[in-house]
Parts: sequence; structure tokens; C-alpha cells
Amino acid sequence: MPMKLKKTSQLSRDISLILLIKCCLLWILWHYSFSNPVAQHMKVDDDRIQKQFLSPSLPPSSSP
Repeated sequence: MPMKLKKTSQLSRDISLILLIKCCLLWILWHYSFSNPVAQHMKVDDDRIQKQFLSPSLPPSSSP
């Protein structure tokens, strides 16, 4: 007895196609948004970053 392949319904085929298109569009968006996130003109020296993060923070001033 040969097994008959069950035809997929129109709804399941449409949902699969929509999900595939959505995944492709999300991948394209992710690729163009995060492939090169740092702009060349926005580079900061490492010394300046270290001073900002490693310097002791001042306590908040209290006003009367």
C-alpha cells in the first residue's frame, strides 16, 4: 500500500509563506542595522572613555 501524501491546506501554505517572508525581512533589517554599528566620525579615544568610567564619581549635591 503506497502512502499518499497529504495535501497542505491553503491556509497553512499561506502562513508558511508569510513567516518565511517575515524572517527574511527581519534578517535584512538586522544585517543593515547591526553589521557596522559604529560611525567612523564618532570614534572616541580609549583614554577619554577610561576617565569617564573609572574616575571616582562625585556624591550628589544636596540643596537646602
